[in-house]
Amino acid sequence: MGISARNGLSAHAAEPRALLRRSFAMTRLLCMTVLAAGLAACSPQSASDEEPPPGAAADGQAETATGDLGEGRVPLNAGAAGSLVLTPAGLGNLEIGEAVPEESSWSEDEVQIPGMDCKTLHSSVYPESYAMSDGTAIRRITVGMGSEVKAGGGIGPGASEADVRGAFPAVTEEPHKYVEAPAKYLTWMPEGATRGLRFELDAQGKVNLIHAGEMPWLAYVEGCA
Repeated sequence: MGISARNGLSAHAAEPRALLRRSFAMTRLLCMTVLAAGLAACSPQSASDEEPPPGAAADGQAETATGDLGEGRVPLNAGAAGSLVLTPAGLGNLEIGEAVPEESSWSEDEVQIPGMDCKTLHSSVYPESYAMSDGTAIRRITVGMGSEVKAGGGIGPGASEADVRGAFPAVTEEPHKYVEAPAKYLTWMPEGATRGLRFELDAQGKVNLIHAGEMPWLAYVEGCA
């Protein structure tokens, strides 16, 4: 038999073997795919994929209330120490209506107005900010120009009146005691609440100061003076 004939026979004989090998490989791949899918279906759901129980807030997120507050979600409770969100309840772990926490960065100023219960406090963690107490509990917190702290809706010092009204449609307006319009006070109090936010606008119509606290402290124009 010639070389070409033998080669032809060898090629014909090899074809069934090649087909058999390809069929075996495809069957093995299919089995591995089915096995992997089965293991994934039977594996326990990771903690990050689990739905939180109803009413539970995600870790690190403040409880919020939307109400009639425009697009922004406005936190109503204080946050963790070092938080940069000012709420009607406080700033970080400094809470309105509560004593200054132990080992807090907030402390009373060395110089106070003699004969007054009102005390002013400052914190190295929150520059351009101060707090007021009645000597027992915190009653108001104020942040000013240069502070990175913001109220709900991302409203911070330097924001416009339109920004404030967009995040807090229900604000009430009062003329500024010392500065001509467009300077004014915009105060937001949640319905039925005794604590709120007060935005002080300057002569350019920009937010100069933001106060958080309870009445009548929230509306004091000269702080403890």
